[in-house]
Amino acid sequence: MIKAVFFDIDGTLYPIKGLNRQFTRLYLFHPIKTVFFFKARKAVREALKNTSDTSTSREVFLLRQAESVFKDKDYFNKIYSDIVKKRKIAPFKGLESLLKELKSRNYVLGVMSDFPVENKLKELGLEKYFTYCLSSEDTGYLKPDVRAFDYILRVCGYKSNEILYIGDSRVKDYNGAMNAGMHAVLVDGRSNKGFPVKDVYSVLNISPVCTDNP
Repeated sequence: MIKAVFFDIDGTLYPIKGLNRQFTRLYLFHPIKTVFFFKARKAVREALKNTSDTSTSREVFLLRQAESVFKDKDYFNKIYSDIVKKRKIAPFKGLESLLKELKSRNYVLGVMSDFPVENKLKELGLEKYFTYCLSSEDTGYLKPDVRAFDYILRVCGYKSNEILYIGDSRVKDYNGAMNAGMHAVLVDGRSNKGFPVKDVYSVLNISPVCTDNP
């Protein structure tokens, strides 16, 4: 029985075009920093892929990320915080009614993203629904590494088959969650049709009761 539902954020709670605008803006104003950011993420992903270490902490992750491009560990947070303050994002149509429904049924809700959470949930107007807000800086790993998903289990105390994970990347989110033994739903982050609410209800094997939003 599923007891908790976790979501990716970018491209899952809001359309991927919002994230693309953020990085386009970042590249226009900080091209060198943007290149460093993606170079560091790629280096960390490859490094973690080749290690069986399960003790990676937030500090170790930040250091690995920074050292890959010879910067201090807070370098990327400063960059990301800079663009976060300037963005305008709105949640997928139908998402908030789904969150209300899940909360009314006592599902525990959380987010886990490869990117810093910052104030995204607040700006989306959704922070009140989530009990857990996690990022790669908390887990110490980048998706689809199973150890990133295992961190959810350690935090919330549920078994893998008691968790549904929802994301927009088939490799990082869907396959990552399935490989960790969780249930999974894939979101089309480029869709204009709204959030795949029916797919979530289908996996949870429930029917909606709340009808205040479409």
